[in-house]
Amino acid sequence: SKSTKVHYKNGKTVIRTENKLDDGGILTILNDVTELEEKESQERLLTESLDNMSHGIQLWDKDLKLLKYNKYIKEMNESFGVKTEVGMTWQESVESQIESNFYNIPENETKEGWAKKAVKYFKEFQGENTTTYSLSDGSYTMVSEKKLENGNILQIMSDVTFLKKQEKELKRLQQGIEQVNSGVSFWSNDNKLIYTNKFLRNFT
Repeated sequence: SKSTKVHYKNGKTVIRTENKLDDGGILTILNDVTELEEKESQERLLTESLDNMSHGIQLWDKDLKLLKYNKYIKEMNESFGVKTEVGMTWQESVESQIESNFYNIPENETKEGWAKKAVKYFKEFQGENTTTYSLSDGSYTMVSEKKLENGNILQIMSDVTFLKKQEKELKRLQQGIEQVNSGVSFWSNDNKLIYTNKFLRNFT
C-alpha cells in the first residue's frame, strides 16, 4: 500500500491510501485528517509561544504527572542535571532535584525531609501560592502555582536573583543608616513620615 497526504483547495486535508488488489484493481481509502492537522498546528503555535517566554512554565495533571513544560524549564533543569520528561511524576521530579543539589536546603533540614515535605505539599495543594527558592548556584527563583478547575496545577517560574540582590543591598544600607550618629528620616511626597533611624528615634 502507498499513503499520500493531500491538501484540497477547500481547506480539507486527507490521507490517501492505495492498496493493490489481487485481481489487479486498486482500492483507494481517504481519511479526513483536517481536524487533527488543525490541532497539531495549534499545538505547535502554543509550544513556540511558551518557548519564547522569559518565564518557566510547567503543567501537572490531577495525578501529579508532568503534562507540558517549556524551553526555559528544559534549559534550567539541564544546567543542574535535573531530569525532565513528560509523564514523570512530581515525586520523581523532586527526587531528581534533590539528587542534583538543585536547592539550597536549610542546614536544619535533611534532603529526605525536604523531599517528603515537597511531595506532601503538592498532593495537598489547593488554590494559589507563590514561594521564592534559593538555588545552589546562588540564584533565586520565584514559583507561582495555581490549581485549575480541572484539577491540573500550573507553575510559573521567574528568575528574581536581581531583585534579591537589590533587597540585600537595601538591607545593608538600612543597617548603615541605623548606625550613623546623625538623625536620618524619610518622608513621602505627601509629607508623611516613612522612616527614621535609631539616632532620631532615641532623640525624640
